[in-house]
Amino acid sequence: MKSFLPLIMEDCNEPFALSAIGVTRFVESGPSPSFRRIISLKAGEEVIEYALFWRYDIQHLYDLEHIWVTLTEGVPTNIEASFHGKFLNASRLATRTDDGRFIIYCQPGKHAFLPDPSLFALLPDSEYCCNRDAGEAGLLVTGPFEGLLHTDEQINERVKAHIKERWAFSPSWQWRVMKTSTVPQMGWDALKVHVVQTIEAELSLIP
Repeated sequence: MKSFLPLIMEDCNEPFALSAIGVTRFVESGPSPSFRRIISLKAGEEVIEYALFWRYDIQHLYDLEHIWVTLTEGVPTNIEASFHGKFLNASRLATRTDDGRFIIYCQPGKHAFLPDPSLFALLPDSEYCCNRDAGEAGLLVTGPFEGLLHTDEQINERVKAHIKERWAFSPSWQWRVMKTSTVPQMGWDALKVHVVQTIEAELSLIP
C-alpha cells in the first residue's frame, strides 16, 4: 500500500528516533484499534491510520502517537493528529509540500503533533518537560497495553532516573525533516507485539 504519511518535522535537538509505524486502512466507519475514537467515513473516502511508536517520550518509557490521513478518491484531503490523548483537525492550518503531502510538526521530546510550530509556545511546560521534569511519569502503560506491560513504583523510579540522566535536553525550536522512509511499517497487530517486546527489552537494560 502506498504511504500517505505526511512530512513530519522534528526539533533539531530531538533525542529519540521513531522506532516503528503501525498502519490500519479504513474503508468503512469503525473504531480505531489503538486510539479512543471512531473513524467516520463519507462516501468516496477512506482513512489511513498511522500509529507511530517511540521507545521513549522525554517523560516516560513507551510513546504512541497517531496521524490519520483521509483520502477522497485516492487523494489526501484531510489530516488529523494526536495531541496528548486528544486529536486535532490539523488540515485547517497545515501546509503542503509541492507534491501534495501534508506537513506536520512534532513536539520536542513529547511527540504530540501540531500543524504550526508556533503553537507549541502556548504550552506552559514545553521547555521544562524536556529537562527539569524529564522522566517524571516512569513507564506509562496506556489502554492498548494494559495487561501486556507492567509497571510499579520501583520500575517508575528506575525509568525516571535513567531518562533524566541519559536523555534530558533543551529544545532548539529549529526544525528538520524526520527520517521516516526507513522506519519499518506493519499492521497494528504486529506493532502491538513489537511494542511489548521492545519495551521489555529496554527495561532489562535500565540499571
